[in-house]
Amino acid sequence: IAKAKYIGNPLNGLVDFYTRPDRLQWGMETGDFSRLYIDCDSFATWAYAALIQIAGIKPQIWTLIDKGLVGSHVICTFQGPDGLNGAIDTNGYHMLPDLLPSTLCKTWTEIYASEKYNYICAIPTKYPF
Repeated sequence: IAKAKYIGNPLNGLVDFYTRPDRLQWGMETGDFSRLYIDCDSFATWAYAALIQIAGIKPQIWTLIDKGLVGSHVICTFQGPDGLNGAIDTNGYHMLPDLLPSTLCKTWTEIYASEKYNYICAIPTKYPF
């Protein structure tokens, strides 16, 4: 994740582009992010594709719905052995007490409080979209 680069989509997200996990991985390995649009759904699908390969880890993509007009956010949670719960999104790795939708909404509302996000619903999202 440290080598990933959030770029976003053109026109402030008016148009949504999807970057495949292998292209994001290529960008992280080469440092070349030119011609790549990398946003939250790109990070979440990359995390899912990476985590599904690890024995004992169960990843799940979620779409968090914002109450206002700000928009949605996509994250990838995972459950591991011995009750390990966490998530990966555009701002890194987070340990979580559980993977309940209410916990996800509360956690990401707090993470993005300065941007005025207020997540009210977390929807399990099939991979790939």
